Amino acid sequence: MLMDVFSVFDDKNFSALSSVLWLASLFSLMMVLFKLFWSRKGMVFCLVNLLRFNIESNILGFNLTGFSGLMAPLFILLFWSSLSGCVPYFFPFSCHAPFSLTFSIMIWTMLVISSMLNSWDQVLASLVPSGSPMVLCPLLVVVEVISSIIRPLTLVMRFVLNLVTGQILLGLLSEMLEYNVLACNLLISLALILVVMGYLLFEFCVSFLQSYIFCVLLSMYSNDHSYWR
Repeated sequence: MLMDVFSVFDDKNFSALSSVLWLASLFSLMMVLFKLFWSRKGMVFCLVNLLRFNIESNILGFNLTGFSGLMAPLFILLFWSSLSGCVPYFFPFSCHAPFSLTFSIMIWTMLVISSMLNSWDQVLASLVPSGSPMVLCPLLVVVEVISSIIRPLTLVMRFVLNLVTGQILLGLLSEMLEYNVLACNLLISLALILVVMGYLLFEFCVSFLQSYIFCVLLSMYSNDHSYWR
């Protein structure tokens, strides 16, 4: 049973059916988003504007033009991939660290390079807190560099672990439901169906929150960007 639960994360399950489902769902998502986004009162339009407003309130002024516009599509992609992992026969991309790690490392690297190109002396000065003793400065620099490097890693682990936990619990509930259906336990099966439906709704909320938190925390890393001269 445990092998069946964890086998959903095996990349060998990425079959032709998974590819067809992925392309079909992506095409459907794009059609719906195009229709809803261009409607001024559409839910997607309001959601994207809300996300952009929250991100713009977290970054430092207008130093990073277009950064908030990058986060909105990233949020939609992460939310869709997290939610689609609950679909049967669908390979859960978002539960694998390389998927989200690609975005976090890429954007974090862009922020670091942009900050150093803008003012490398400010970047070096930010590694040592003001008022620190000279003896501790080398150690503080090492600590700051390490803490900065592991930022995208901790962000990805937060995102992936929450989704993996949800997939495992959903798999266990599905196994229990399958066993009781085959055993003709109607009352227990009906109760488990309600539980699974409720848990799918809970996973919908978790996918939304984790995608939102991922984008907001990633945008907050831009607060360390050097000021324009």
